[in-house]
Amino acid sequence: MNVVGIRRNIEIREHLHKLVAEGRMPHALLISERESYGAMQLAVDLACCLLGNDVKAEKLVHPDLHLLFPINKSSITKDAARKDLSVEDFLQCFRELYAGNPFFDEGELCQALQLEGRSGNITVAEISALMHKLSMSAFMGDVKVALVVFPETMNEVASNKLLKTLEEPTPGTYIIMVTRSRESILPTILSRCSMVEVPSAPIDEVATLLAQEYGLEDDLAAMLSRKAAGSWGLARRYALQWRESSSLDEENRERFLRILGYGIRRDLVALQDEWPLLASLSKEEQKSFCETALETLRSIYVIKLGLEQISYMLPEQNRALLVYAQNLKPLFYEKAYEFFGQAIVHINANVNSKFIFCDLCNRIFHYA
Repeated sequence: MNVVGIRRNIEIREHLHKLVAEGRMPHALLISERESYGAMQLAVDLACCLLGNDVKAEKLVHPDLHLLFPINKSSITKDAARKDLSVEDFLQCFRELYAGNPFFDEGELCQALQLEGRSGNITVAEISALMHKLSMSAFMGDVKVALVVFPETMNEVASNKLLKTLEEPTPGTYIIMVTRSRESILPTILSRCSMVEVPSAPIDEVATLLAQEYGLEDDLAAMLSRKAAGSWGLARRYALQWRESSSLDEENRERFLRILGYGIRRDLVALQDEWPLLASLSKEEQKSFCETALETLRSIYVIKLGLEQISYMLPEQNRALLVYAQNLKPLFYEKAYEFFGQAIVHINANVNSKFIFCDLCNRIFHYA
């Protein structure tokens, strides 16, 4: 299967394949990353290799590939009368998520499983079910593979249950775990696993891949790669978001900068013309405006500090923001972050939007 073309990831893949070919593959492997660096792709690729590169393994439907990931048995999207929900009930959602985005995080997993804001976890019952599956004979060949995603969501009881399997592995059984929080896993679990750390990628390498994969201009690819800080998964997400919402973001940014300009020029009348327009937007549009304002404000601040390289703006945008960086009062940045953060909280709480944005414009007038 394809692994993202980051040099370090390809080197890790080749090393793992060599272990399999030479019969030195450990029975328990923990693949760790801090962000969306490609650990899931590497784990699935390794599972495919162990299972003879069967296309069913690549699609996560191989009968000897057992998946385990955090779920929530009280999900309101399932039949409320059932009390025995298991990973099996969520497998199709998981497969669809991986097929579309192999760089997902725990929040995106919960969203894909339709947990409706609930957090997921791996329970002792799920560990017991996994152990039972691994104790049975393989359906095809002699190899069985368990892929455990986000093992840090296991509680201590579930972890100790898994520990027994790690201490007494059966021949031909491999457990591959993928984590983004290695320090949250019990030390006894870690001590039974071989570990592979997937590092961040060089920013210029991510930029080159962005330009190739998404047809982005070099300046835009470079900006998004810096923003992603070496994470191909994040860079990919930013590129997709740019395609889908760049025009909306630009509209929100222009509106915010216009309001800032009125505040700098002390034009209260013009400011009072802006807040009714903001109040008339939908709830999601209002939050989007506030989020864009916070992002733009951060960029203005780092430009003021002479750190344009981490403003995550294009060069022409940096030049446009320089005027605001030169004219806003030093106290404004901290205050504005507080104001827009409070505005988002109040929008979520269904406070009257006229009050929210009238107050916000008055505060900008006072502090800008």
